[in-house]
Amino acid sequence: MENNTPRPVPRPPRSPFIATPTRRLPHASEFAHILKVEHGGRAVVLVGRASHGEIHARTVWEGPQDQGRVAVLDAFCGLVEEAHGLSEPLTVVVPTSLAQNLAACGFADPQIIIGAKTGPNYLSETHQLADAWRDQQPATTRERVLVVATDASVGLRTGSAAIACISQDGRTRELRLSRRHDVTLCELRAILLAVETYHGALHIQSDSLTAVTLLTSGKVDPKARRYASLLARIEAASAGRTVTYEWVRGHNGHPLNEAANRLAIATRRGAELHLPPGIRRKVRTQITADLACA
Repeated sequence: MENNTPRPVPRPPRSPFIATPTRRLPHASEFAHILKVEHGGRAVVLVGRASHGEIHARTVWEGPQDQGRVAVLDAFCGLVEEAHGLSEPLTVVVPTSLAQNLAACGFADPQIIIGAKTGPNYLSETHQLADAWRDQQPATTRERVLVVATDASVGLRTGSAAIACISQDGRTRELRLSRRHDVTLCELRAILLAVETYHGALHIQSDSLTAVTLLTSGKVDPKARRYASLLARIEAASAGRTVTYEWVRGHNGHPLNEAANRLAIATRRGAELHLPPGIRRKVRTQITADLACA
């Protein structure tokens, strides 16, 4: 009979990047942080590790940007293997997209705790290593900044809502929200959708002055406490790259903003009227075609 009990795995040697522990973290005694950084068509995957207060960070992969997702998964699998040799569970903070995929697949391992990418759940040593990697990139390799517009549509009488985002090259993403939310929360959800959909450096345009202010003011607004969790998710999804925000006046003839607005409205009304998928695709195609001609 085959024995499936995991065998202990030796702990890897300390990385040379940080030779001595500098501080004690408020995390679990066994903690790891996976960070992917993109720059100029290339990417690097970094792993930070804290074990009973000792901290180190290392580069586990570097290569073409389009292969970064696979490298992140490989890094996570390596940590799972390492966790089976520990006496207590390992808390691992992973990129948002991987956390969602693991949840969708029903991932469960008694030795692994998937941590949230918020608040103190970062290792500054990992980000220091990321900054050093960026500084080493050739000066001629500049990030291509993708401009994206976001918007939300809330039916005041129907109680339904939908969000949408569209990039300057015509790529779109729409989502109907499962329950009614206030307008600001929907606008922030639209921004989160954009940050999670598009990779690399982003310049996000929104016609919600409140949402943009919450993301850029740098001040702690007591009124924003209700949005704290969502703001933290946006910050986490933006980690390791440049994401900027701009307020644009709505319904003022801005082509990208108008396209995002039309997409959000079409998504909400399509769901309310139970329109066939084929008709919804035609509407979306027309909106992107109009943007190309604007």
